Amino acid sequence: MKEFNNTDILIFGGGILGCYLGAKLQESGYKTLIVEKNSGEIHESPRTVTLNNFSKNLLIDFDSTIFNLVEKHSVQQMKVFDFEGTGKILFDCIDANLKQLNYVISHADLLSSLRKKAHDLILFENSIQKLNEKNDAIEVQLSSDELIRAKLIISCESNNLKLLKFSGLNLRKREYEQTALVGLVESSCPQADQTAHQIFSDFGILALMPFRKSQNRNKFICSMVWSIPNNLIKDFATGEEFVDKFLPAMEEKLSFDIKLLSKSGLQSYSLYAHHAQNYFDHSTLLIGDAAHAIHPLAGQGINLGFADIDSLLYQLINKDDFIDASKLKILMKNFSRERHLQNEIMLQSMNAFVSIFESKNLYTKFLRNFGLKQVNKKKFLKNFFVEQASGPNKFLNKLFR
Repeated sequence: MKEFNNTDILIFGGGILGCYLGAKLQESGYKTLIVEKNSGEIHESPRTVTLNNFSKNLLIDFDSTIFNLVEKHSVQQMKVFDFEGTGKILFDCIDANLKQLNYVISHADLLSSLRKKAHDLILFENSIQKLNEKNDAIEVQLSSDELIRAKLIISCESNNLKLLKFSGLNLRKREYEQTALVGLVESSCPQADQTAHQIFSDFGILALMPFRKSQNRNKFICSMVWSIPNNLIKDFATGEEFVDKFLPAMEEKLSFDIKLLSKSGLQSYSLYAHHAQNYFDHSTLLIGDAAHAIHPLAGQGINLGFADIDSLLYQLINKDDFIDASKLKILMKNFSRERHLQNEIMLQSMNAFVSIFESKNLYTKFLRNFGLKQVNKKKFLKNFFVEQASGPNKFLNKLFR
């Protein structure tokens, strides 16, 4: 019979979060393996991720060369508009005493850099065949027939149905009935190199994030995420046709030209939210996309994942507690309580934003337009929102730790 490969922690999902977590755990003295269902090939993509200051600092503390070498651009301001009214909010890093609000980073660059750090830990093109809980450990048979025994399994990938069924962890799910179009555009906005724009309309939520310089003078390339109602986009054969139809109206509202870069290609995916009722059971822990998914309008998805990892590493700081199965359960439940509350607050906040701006009710439209204007006048309120988006709640962290 084939022998088991014994490891402390087995991670499923070799994406950005899985590789970062695996490398950090190995660095902390935990024998770690990562199972990734896809090959190690990384394709060129228009996709970007938005890192807040907390996530950026975690990366720099881990390996500053990763952050220094990836393609990135800082965001100094963010302007939020209501398409049908005059209401808007300007968030500025100077008002919040920050050097920048966040960074827009190439997804492919960051993934490539982190996979290089964790390469020796990754088992590519593998998935779960069988799972068995035995003597405070999990025995796993992979699709390659490799046998692995681990004290703790961590899932960083969404929709790992076999792992969810085995652990008994349930997800609460909400379909937004929206499709996201992701691509690169060229903007003529004079402040496009430092300002993000977000506009809410009946034909979707358009977000433009500064990304890189253009070869064309007085132009700047921005990352575009356009969240579109399914009952609207279904009438178009391609995403490009939708953009051609509705982009001129956005240009008129924003008062600058926006050109879709055809070479970048458009990617699309369905939008939904989910949240696990609990993050830990049967020696299995959910973090990042496995535990929660959120609407991309605030760019918080990956940042919640980095905050999860920071909290988990805090709980695992003492390896003697990891060896004791009863103590490990207590640590994982502590982690679950700390992160579940903070992630639930962010998830419900985003759901509320989406519902308010989806509403066709005239009174709701009036109130949201009025609300945008009032918030824009209150510096302390704007700074509060910036602080919430900049990292975990410091008070709640102290409360649980």
